[in-house]
Amino acid sequence: MKHIPLFAQHLSAISLILLIPSLPLVVDAQTRQPTRQYDLPTNQIDDYRARQSLLNREKAPSSISGEIAESDLGIQRPVEEKKTGFGYHLGFETKLGYSNNPASMESTSDTFDSAGVWENSLRNNFLLGAFDLGGASFSPLASINFTRVNHFGHDDLDILDSDSLSISFAGIFQFSGGWSLRGSLASSFQFDPNSGMHQTYRETSPTIALGKGLQIGNVQAFIEWSVAYHYTNSKAQPIEDIMDRFETALLFGLNMPLGKIELSPFLRFALSRYSNEDTSYNKEQTDFMMNLGLQLKYYFSEWLSLKSHLNLTTRNSNISGKDFTRIDPGFGVALDAKF
Repeated sequence: MKHIPLFAQHLSAISLILLIPSLPLVVDAQTRQPTRQYDLPTNQIDDYRARQSLLNREKAPSSISGEIAESDLGIQRPVEEKKTGFGYHLGFETKLGYSNNPASMESTSDTFDSAGVWENSLRNNFLLGAFDLGGASFSPLASINFTRVNHFGHDDLDILDSDSLSISFAGIFQFSGGWSLRGSLASSFQFDPNSGMHQTYRETSPTIALGKGLQIGNVQAFIEWSVAYHYTNSKAQPIEDIMDRFETALLFGLNMPLGKIELSPFLRFALSRYSNEDTSYNKEQTDFMMNLGLQLKYYFSEWLSLKSHLNLTTRNSNISGKDFTRIDPGFGVALDAKF
């Protein structure tokens, strides 16, 4: 096993303390005050990149020259890791950003027309083995992640602040030609940091996804189609399962290394159909969401990187008042240790 950086030891200690995404809001019809929209998905691209990084044991551009072995399945892994089949990724990221529509509303008020956003996240991802099945390989993964988001720029913006804890388990089959099949089960828990960490929302999502990876020179391209159902419990709503929904999504992305710089654009389309038929709030609601993003990453070392990002998110719904557009630029620092 490689030498463990000193910062990773500190991160392991921090993980025991901090293990607990920015949640957009809607406007309550009676109070005209924003209330949280827990049904807007977040961090899908980060989750995908974390899984692939752990599976492929990717190196930062500055250290790609290390000894790498290619299996007959086209899967890239360091030689020493192939012997064990186990891996661990510990990551901490802090980023500062701006949003022109932090509440994800169709029309914004003076209070919620813009905000500064400070997000801190801690990720723990575990590769629990790698099994050769003859014509494919199978890898079980587990993760536990905590994200804390704070908003600033106006006193009332603290209603947007959120803490979330997510736990997921996945089984990934990898085939020749870059194909993969993933089954996963994830649960997320949302808390209100301004009311003593009271739990406000819970969601459990079984997912099946089919993916394809391509190597074009030094550029890695990927596409993934997923189907999921979200079982929800909205404690702040009179009908607890009001956010239950079916979702299918298509994700495209590129990873383009340029020396110590990595450029990563992505595009995601998602179609959601809500199941609740007992309320007029979202009865027969169907949403189409688009997320277009670009990340620029500079590696100071294998474990330290500087990031900048620019994201555009839109939603078109058949329910009046649910459409929105938001733009979120920002930058941050990431610490990563892979064992």
